Amino acid sequence: MSVTNASTSAGTGKGTGSGPTGADGTKGPIVNAAPTVFINLYCTIVVRSHVPVVLDLKNPNYTKWLSFFRTMCGKFGLLHHIDDSALANLDDPNWVQADYSVKRWILGSDNKESCAIFLSNQFHSLVQGKLSVSDYCQCIKALADSLRDVGHAVRDSQLTLNLLRGLNPRYSNTADDIANVTPFPTFAQARSMLALKELRLATLYSTL
Repeated sequence: MSVTNASTSAGTGKGTGSGPTGADGTKGPIVNAAPTVFINLYCTIVVRSHVPVVLDLKNPNYTKWLSFFRTMCGKFGLLHHIDDSALANLDDPNWVQADYSVKRWILGSDNKESCAIFLSNQFHSLVQGKLSVSDYCQCIKALADSLRDVGHAVRDSQLTLNLLRGLNPRYSNTADDIANVTPFPTFAQARSMLALKELRLATLYSTL
């Protein structure tokens, strides 16, 4: 849902024809009306009015907090922005605006420790599902970057382990191979090995 910014609603589109005639009879430049700007309602909400629970490390209440947070996202049609299996649509300005709004709710509504609880849960429960290897790795890296920003950096070995944990079962053999490599592969190395396996599987299925 969106509302139109009042400061721009006076214009109805681009101007047509010539501009105003000056005192000397010459035509002035054509002045186009400003484009209409849409402001999504969820960009201006106060999170605490929808999520009255503050995450607390000393009094674990993540489940209760998440219930309120999911309800708020559902109210504004934004559940797919906290669904790890949903694909990002970075080419859609509306999707990007919504995604930044949800991130602001998570990172800006409570203290860093509260944010870390939520992000850590998201990180350790992430699974590949139907995501490509590239998109799955991007999701893992984005969550790790967010954890770093709130003071809980993720080691590279943890990235690799979490990558293997949530893989689609069709990569189970490759995951075993990666886990048995010495020294333990970096996240970038594991991603490359899985991308190669994905390419081979795609080639195999295309010939069947």
